Amino acid sequence: MANRVLVVDAHADSRLWLAEALQLRDFQVSGVASGREAIDGDFEPDLVILELQMPDLDGYATLAELRKSSAPPPVIALSGHVLPDDELRIRESGFEAALSKPVDLETLYR
Repeated sequence: MANRVLVVDAHADSRLWLAEALQLRDFQVSGVASGREAIDGDFEPDLVILELQMPDLDGYATLAELRKSSAPPPVIALSGHVLPDDELRIRESGFEAALSKPVDLETLYR
């Protein structure tokens, strides 16, 4: 299981809520960021939880940029609405899995 998690979401409230929830489950949060901040920052996460719908840089574009690093971490997609058709695109894009908001943190342990 990953220890250091980077939470990437367009909304500051969502980032902080998810970071606090992860910390309660004994995850270490290496940072919270928007899409652009996730790429430009030096977070060194073991896992990234990445919102798909963001105005500055959507989750797919952010994932593509994160994959350019020499050792990209696994990335889980986060969305308010993950439909069955979306799951195929999410997997084909290189995400490890998809979570729907509100997040069931038990899913991270599977």
